Amino acid sequence: MLRGLDSATPGYGRPAALRILDREARTQDEAVRSAEGSPALSNHRYKGGLVTYLEVITAQSTALADEQVAVNILTHRMIASVQLIKALGGGRDSSRLPSLASRKLRQIPVTHSEQAWMR
Repeated sequence: MLRGLDSATPGYGRPAALRILDREARTQDEAVRSAEGSPALSNHRYKGGLVTYLEVITAQSTALADEQVAVNILTHRMIASVQLIKALGGGRDSSRLPSLASRKLRQIPVTHSEQAWMR
């Protein structure tokens, strides 16, 4: 059952990758929060004549780079989670999806296009 688990987390080779990526995400989120105020502060200093516009651009670039790294870590976390689920034998099983009858019981409206798609 656990065969393929090592390949479920490429680049890390073990299920601990999710914990590692979670830790990286928390650290990166702190970096993003720290960098959020920097462009505004730099812009304020620029308007006051204390610095050149290069500082504003640099602060914006740093903040954007931090956000991009955070998105990349999130992407890796999602991929590792899906691969781990697959390695453990999970996945999408259409027979376990709610049927049209169960939707009617819960009084969730079903459109005509949904009915056609479910056939």
